[in-house]
Amino acid sequence: KIYDKELLNAKVYYNVGHHKSAVFALKNILSTQPETTHREEVMYLIVKSSFELAENSVEELRHERYLDTIDNYYNFISEYPETKFKKDVDKIYKASQKFVKSTKKNNKSEDGNQEERSE
Repeated sequence: KIYDKELLNAKVYYNVGHHKSAVFALKNILSTQPETTHREEVMYLIVKSSFELAENSVEELRHERYLDTIDNYYNFISEYPETKFKKDVDKIYKASQKFVKSTKKNNKSEDGNQEERSE
């Protein structure tokens, strides 16, 4: 029953847009109840919540939060490679990868521009 309440609270955090709190609550469930029968759903919600957190973050935090999303994706897929959520988490992964790659390119071109200006 405690677990059900914790999961319900985490889902409420997600539904009202408190994604950072949702990720924290969901990870807490995994640490206190590692053998839960809802582990797949909890890990899926971690991926989804961390992605939403990255999407809604200020620019300075987005890159790091997309990297966290990618890490959460790998953790989830390594445990549940044939998950029923595969299509959704693969989309999240691809969007996160796209952002990370685009920011790397932007950072490289900005670095290059700074070098040109300083000469």
